[in-house]
Amino acid sequence: MRIVVIGLYNSGSTCVAGVLHRLGVDMGAPYWHENECFYEPYDLSCILRHFWPEPDCQSQAHERIRVEVFRNWILGRESLGSSPCGAKHPLFCLSLADLRKAWGEQTVFVWIQREREASIAGLRKRNWFGEMTEPIQNKLWNAVHDFNFENANVLKLQYDAILQDPSREIDRIISTLKLDVKADSRRQAIAWVQPPSGAT
Repeated sequence: MRIVVIGLYNSGSTCVAGVLHRLGVDMGAPYWHENECFYEPYDLSCILRHFWPEPDCQSQAHERIRVEVFRNWILGRESLGSSPCGAKHPLFCLSLADLRKAWGEQTVFVWIQREREASIAGLRKRNWFGEMTEPIQNKLWNAVHDFNFENANVLKLQYDAILQDPSREIDRIISTLKLDVKADSRRQAIAWVQPPSGAT
């Protein structure tokens, strides 16, 4: 199984990626920015920032190249014997069609949802992207909401709901993704869920 975690910057996607990591999903370590781990694969983060340079996020690579690179990346992870495999990055919002072609129709999109204004405010608090904070968040928001998820496997999660009842929502993740999870791993995933200050 291949899992893509999507969401805006400061949407709660790090929270969900950390949960999946603790539930046994290979999320692509080593991660970008290890001293404040966002559970974003280092190699894939570099690639995405080349494809969609922040903060303008204008495409710098042809679709064919993006699809080929994404396909090679997931095959490389799976060749290590890891299963299931997944990855998380806000810039995935701009590459949904690429990922569906590269990773196959059975790819599961785990879409973490939070009020756009809250995600924008959180990003401003981090002081990322300056005056481009709102434009970049709006671009990602529009890309996800304009994408045709028809016939796609999508698990929609509300960040507020995860904070309010992590046990219930994590059980829903386990059930929907059909993960084989030990009780201790489930406890670690529940304990990982943090207040909004650390979420991206």
